Amino acid sequence: MDDGASVASGDGLAEDDGGDYKPGARAGRGGARRSDFGVAGGGAGAAGDNKLVKPKKIKQHNLTSGTFSIPPIPRNADGSIRLPTSVGIMQIKSLGTVDTRDGFHTERYIFPVGFEATRRYPSMVDRTGTTEYTCRITDGGDGNPRFELHPSDQPGVVISSGTPTGAWTQVVKATNKLRERNHSNSVSGPDYYGLSHNVVKAMIQELPGADQVPGYIWQHFVE
Repeated sequence: MDDGASVASGDGLAEDDGGDYKPGARAGRGGARRSDFGVAGGGAGAAGDNKLVKPKKIKQHNLTSGTFSIPPIPRNADGSIRLPTSVGIMQIKSLGTVDTRDGFHTERYIFPVGFEATRRYPSMVDRTGTTEYTCRITDGGDGNPRFELHPSDQPGVVISSGTPTGAWTQVVKATNKLRERNHSNSVSGPDYYGLSHNVVKAMIQELPGADQVPGYIWQHFVE
């Protein structure tokens, strides 16, 4: 089981540790309680004209195009990708839609709006149990994506951040604190979202518009 041990961040975005998850966080749109630390000057809904903090890209100049062997991607009779499908410990539910705006990709990753995957990880409320987390990418409405985590044992709770690492760091911190573990809270959000897996990268590159994403370093995958 993945216990959230220290791994390098691979977002390709400015450092964002996501703050701290607080049980019973305020209600967001649609009644879901959110732990949302991507807002300048306080939580979302604060008075004034607070704006979501936009993550800044860190150029990864050593990244080059390469060719990688991958196992066969499950497909329907018409050749389309069959979903849901298991990739490692992840269950990929939806690949989403490519958004070519600058905030929705880095040189290393494409962040499709509507991407959804699930995985198990230690619970933030049951110190001896695990739970299923649904990982989603949504349109933040400010030209950047939002990365949301929905723990199945806390209906209505949404962990949200401007980067995948920011979202998952909140979960790792909460699980370590609950279990009184003196572990590192470092985590690679793209890994925990499944976005760094070559099979997932290959599937995302098959989405319409993926070849039009500016600045993304295209990779070649051989099944």
